[in-house]
Amino acid sequence: ALTGVLLGWLNWTPELRAGLQQLSRKVHFGGMELLFSLALMIWHWRWWRNESSKGRVGRYVVLLLAGTNLLYHFPTLFAVLSHLKATAEIPAEGRLPSISAADFRGLLAQPAVLAQAIHVALASFAVAGVWLIFRADRCANEEDQLTAKSASMIALLATVLQFPVGFWLVAVYPPSAQKQLMGGDMLASVAFVLSMLGALGLLHFFSATMRRPESPKLRKWSVRLTVLIVVVMTIVLQRSRM
Repeated sequence: ALTGVLLGWLNWTPELRAGLQQLSRKVHFGGMELLFSLALMIWHWRWWRNESSKGRVGRYVVLLLAGTNLLYHFPTLFAVLSHLKATAEIPAEGRLPSISAADFRGLLAQPAVLAQAIHVALASFAVAGVWLIFRADRCANEEDQLTAKSASMIALLATVLQFPVGFWLVAVYPPSAQKQLMGGDMLASVAFVLSMLGALGLLHFFSATMRRPESPKLRKWSVRLTVLIVVVMTIVLQRSRM
């Protein structure tokens, strides 16, 4: 969520402002949900510092609520905002009206918007898995190795699912965006190819980490490749919509 806010600030345009005007209610509600999830994570952190096994299930439930709350709101919000930015008609005077909840659901049902929302949600699972792998790399006990193995399994499954969803997303892209990816924009095309190769590399490192979770080299490469893919996919998204 914070990464999306940063990218929005770096790529501020009149079209983005118009999209935010139309989603003003959703944006305000999303800010409240972000604070709610932050409060849950702080609560869990203070609870976890007690180092007591009591209430472990409760702590897991708190973390689940914090994560799913963000997952439910922000991939859909950013996908719809991206669509509105690409199709915005800037009025000469005044503000664009805020869209209703029914209109929001209607936009979300559009194939291009839905595919992007699912793509972002799956990426969230993959990045969460990589973060757990990174945290497990800081220690070398059996529990951390089990965490790295489980996290690799989650990230592997999410990355595998990204391939059909990614092809679906490209298939429902506007023809102009498809042209950019297929050679119309060299930077977008190169970044797109790198993202595909990087994802294939991640499949290798995730599966290898599942077999050898004690290997710090495998875990570090999983983190490095994930960072690379996030960067090049951001380039793909930005350049294909230009």
